[in-house]
This record gives sequence, C-alpha cells and structure tokens, in this order.
Amino acid sequence: MAKSRKKTAQKDKGQTAERAQEQAKSSAMEAQAKSAAQANPNDVARKHRER
Repeated sequence: MAKSRKKTAQKDKGQTAERAQEQAKSSAMEAQAKSAAQANPNDVARKHRER
C-alpha cells in the first residue's frame, strides 16, 4: 500500500513539473508575440493564420 502511494506521489510531481514547464513555455511565447505585435502587427496576424 505504501509503495503504490509513493509511486503516485512521484507521478504527481512529474506532472506538476511538466505543467510548470508548459506554462513557462506558453508565457514566454506570449511575451514574444506581444513584443512582435508591437514591432509589426501584420506579421503577428500572419503567423496566427499560418498555425
């Protein structure tokens, strides 16, 4: 019983780490997009359409 609990805890830690990484990645991309939007709004609109 204790073993399975430990495994679940490790799994949860891994998931939260991945989630934090994803959030950091997306916020970095948003910051990039914002700075790009200030530089050239048309270019950003084109990038969004390409996705």
